[in-house]
Amino acid sequence: MGNNTQAGFSCVDSNTTRPSTVYIKASLGSSIFFEGIVNEGNIFSIFVTDDSNMAVIEIRELTSDFGAGQLLQLMEMSVQCREEDSLTLLDTFGGLQLVGYRNEDEGLKVIYADLTIQYVATNLGNRNMLLTSAIKTTPMTGTQQFIFATQDIVVVPGESEIVQELLTVNLAAIVGGSGLDLFLSVKGEDAVLGGACAAADSYVLKVSDA
Repeated sequence: MGNNTQAGFSCVDSNTTRPSTVYIKASLGSSIFFEGIVNEGNIFSIFVTDDSNMAVIEIRELTSDFGAGQLLQLMEMSVQCREEDSLTLLDTFGGLQLVGYRNEDEGLKVIYADLTIQYVATNLGNRNMLLTSAIKTTPMTGTQQFIFATQDIVVVPGESEIVQELLTVNLAAIVGGSGLDLFLSVKGEDAVLGGACAAADSYVLKVSDA
C-alpha cells in the first residue's frame, strides 16, 4: 500500500516485470479522463470532465503496436479532492505519484513550477566595454557559455546585457534543503584601452514548506 492515504483506495498488482513505458487509462463507465502512453518519470494530467467522484485507473503493458496490453495495476480512487481523502503532494497511488491537483478550497497545488531566470551584466563604468564572456551555471542545465569568441558585445555605460531562460523546478525537492544555486560569471574589457575586468554573482533560491 505504500503511503497511499485515501481510506477507500485499493490496488491489485500482477506478477510481472515492471516496464519503464506503459499504457495508462483513467475512466469511469463510458467517461474517459485520460488515455495514452506514459514513460517512467513523465507528468500527465487527468481531467475529470463531469461530476464523477471516482476514477478507475488501469496501468498496462505496451504492446508492439503501441496499444494497451497485459494489466499491470488496477486502481480505484477518489477524485473529489475532499479533506477526508487526504490528498497530499508526492503521495503514491500504486505506480503513480501525485504531483499536483486542483480543488475549490485550495485552488491549484503543484510541486513543479516554471521559473524565468534573468542573468544581467551591467556596465557600471563611464566608458564603453566589450562583454567577452558570460557563463551561467544551474543544477538543471549545468554550465553554459552565453557568448563565444567571435561574439564580443559592446555595452555602453549604464546599459545592461540580459539573457533569460525558463527552468522547470521540482519545488518539493528543494523544500528545507540547501536550495537551488544559480551562478553567473562575466568577463569584459575596456573598448578603448583594452583593460580587462571580471565579475561574478550567485543566487540561491530556497522554498519554505510553511
